Amino acid sequence: MKKVEARKIGPFYVVNVDVFLDPEMPIYKAHAVKRKIIRLARRESALIYHVDVRVFPDPLLRKSGVRRSAKQPLPALGVQESSL
Repeated sequence: MKKVEARKIGPFYVVNVDVFLDPEMPIYKAHAVKRKIIRLARRESALIYHVDVRVFPDPLLRKSGVRRSAKQPLPALGVQESSL
């Protein structure tokens, strides 16, 4: 987690969480992490009204910065991207 903020609104709290994950992580796994953070935060107190989790790719976990060109084959499909 990069940042956690809590604001009090009346008797309740709104929590904002910024999380940096592996850029290669599939979206469904990132959503599972997000749901788990929300569930854990709400268990901490009945006064937590809302938990907002924002997910970002971790710049420290990015690969060497080599990008695929449009002419390179897609790894899983074996077809060229420009033909799609």
